[in-house]
Amino acid sequence: MNQSSDTLSRAYAIIEATGQPLSFENNCIQNMFLFPERIQSFKNDDLYLKWIKNLVAERNNVSFSENLKDYEIYFQDCIALKNQMNPFSEETWLSCTALLFENLKTPYYNIYSKILLCLEKCFLNHDIFLRTLQVFYSVIIKSTKEKQDIIKNIAQSAFSYSNYLQKNEKLLSDILLNQLACFASEKDFWLIQIFSQLYINTIHSVLDIRVEKFLAYFQKM
Repeated sequence: MNQSSDTLSRAYAIIEATGQPLSFENNCIQNMFLFPERIQSFKNDDLYLKWIKNLVAERNNVSFSENLKDYEIYFQDCIALKNQMNPFSEETWLSCTALLFENLKTPYYNIYSKILLCLEKCFLNHDIFLRTLQVFYSVIIKSTKEKQDIIKNIAQSAFSYSNYLQKNEKLLSDILLNQLACFASEKDFWLIQIFSQLYINTIHSVLDIRVEKFLAYFQKM
């Protein structure tokens, strides 16, 4: 208990050091994340304090939600990412939790968090993982809700691909991004490249592609 009390005091000191302990943003961090149960979930007090420090550093770049459930979902995503990351990279984990925090109030947070967790499982190379995640993000924010669901399914298919690629993570990333390119633009010519890869028949133009069936395939995954 003494250790938890000391860690909690140090967490409060991080917020007080901002000079704005009563600001709305600092109050959100304090009331949502600064209590013993949160510390115990980490099972690593030093990492918990670095996470709090990171949240405080990012607070002015974030639109804070007024929905209490959002913070609980976010916290559980942070812990899930920590527990599944093997090998664990503190730097990558802190970067990812910051990215999730920045998107907490957006309508696509749930899709984005699921994509992040799916992709992380498939990449040991954290640089490739983060680059791939960034491209997914850039497409998600410009997509409709229907397309976002399909994009999530593409990310979920990554694990199936990884079983056949013998840890060739660069190739895995290329395959995912080629599929993702179908949704990066309203221009159907993006589909030619992926159909040429997936099927034996030569594809010369979008007239050779039955787009509806292709999209339906991802919607059923």
